[in-house]
Amino acid sequence: PSEGMVKYLKNTLWLFSERFVTMLIGIGVSIAVARYLKPYNYGVIQYGFILYTIAVNIGTLGLDDLIIRETINRPEKEGAILGTALYIRIITCFITFIGISTFAFSTTEQNSFVPAVIIIGGILFQPMSIVAVYFQIKVQGRLRAIAVIIGYSTAAAVKIIFILIQAPLVYFAFAFVTDTIITMLFLFILYIRDNSFKSWHFDKKIASYFFKLCWPLVIIVVCSVLYGKIDMLLVKNMLGEKELGIYSVAVRLTEVWYHIPVAMSVSLFPAMLKAKSLANKEVGIEYAIRMEKTFRLLATGSILLGIFVTFTSQYIINILYNQDYAAAGPCLAIIIWCLLFVSFNTVSLKWLMMENEIILSSYRSIIGVGVSFILNYFLIKYYGIKGAAWATLLSYAFLAYFIDLFSKKTLPLFIMKTNSIVFPIQFIYRYLKSNIN
Repeated sequence: PSEGMVKYLKNTLWLFSERFVTMLIGIGVSIAVARYLKPYNYGVIQYGFILYTIAVNIGTLGLDDLIIRETINRPEKEGAILGTALYIRIITCFITFIGISTFAFSTTEQNSFVPAVIIIGGILFQPMSIVAVYFQIKVQGRLRAIAVIIGYSTAAAVKIIFILIQAPLVYFAFAFVTDTIITMLFLFILYIRDNSFKSWHFDKKIASYFFKLCWPLVIIVVCSVLYGKIDMLLVKNMLGEKELGIYSVAVRLTEVWYHIPVAMSVSLFPAMLKAKSLANKEVGIEYAIRMEKTFRLLATGSILLGIFVTFTSQYIINILYNQDYAAAGPCLAIIIWCLLFVSFNTVSLKWLMMENEIILSSYRSIIGVGVSFILNYFLIKYYGIKGAAWATLLSYAFLAYFIDLFSKKTLPLFIMKTNSIVFPIQFIYRYLKSNIN
């Protein structure tokens, strides 16, 4: 393999290591926290975390991929691009903190508001995530992984200590913020060790360019997080914190696996951009082949995991959690299949960015939120948290797969995804047939 491919492979392995370590730590600690807090209090914490996730996606304006693309295409402007993005992010994160905190105040009781606003406060440290984007551009996933693992591990240790001393609810809100603070601090330390912020500066023209392009990106990112969290928002507001706590257990056990497609797409995005530019000149189909291989790998893993969890979901809940969360079993058996479509959607968004189809992507996202809201509202109303699970799966399937049929531009994506679904099914069929015979 070429030196460049080895570099990207190492970067991918570091990102996967980060996701794997945080996944193991996260699921273990979240189980302990959920068992300690019980469904109602766990639901309060989860609601704060949902609002924080929405806040981060609004405050960062969905600029990460755009920053990467522009820096790779215009390396001489690197300092101006990164500096401008940092200034913009400082302002938008502060404004978003005020806005989401106001929303939390209007939708929570007094005892739930304080933990929620503490967790939301983590967004004030998000501007330093621009350094993580820099490491991604330079294919230095190792440094980003180190910062994230240290931050995650520290926060996990704090949560365990709070459980041991039987701390009140608000302490766990502070523990969630600890993760963000430590991670951003170490990103800063690792950057200044070998680099300097002297070249980073604000550029009006670049800021204008970013704002011109970012509004559809903001729509895409906000809609993406909304259709990923709208089920939990509606469960909380229609059924209450206790039901949200139970439902969150099933969602949490599924979401830990979302790190894999995200890590893969984040790591391979710079390589795909270069393959795309190369394809226009020499190879023609090189980056399309990489896309299909990525879909196939993610689909195979998602389907195998889905089959396993479907038949063992209740046992998983009973073993990991107590009887307070028993109702999460059927939800887990349904929600786990969202991993397949989340994987598809993650890669599709990168493809649309590479094809400069930002407007098309924003339209898809808006439609996805509408479909998700309608399905969740009616299915939660009649079937409770199990209805939320089905609504989430159906909305993801529509947004990440079937919607590709409605545009000639995205029809190749539909074909790639279909082939990637058929591949593991054929493999399993042939394996079973050969063993039976």
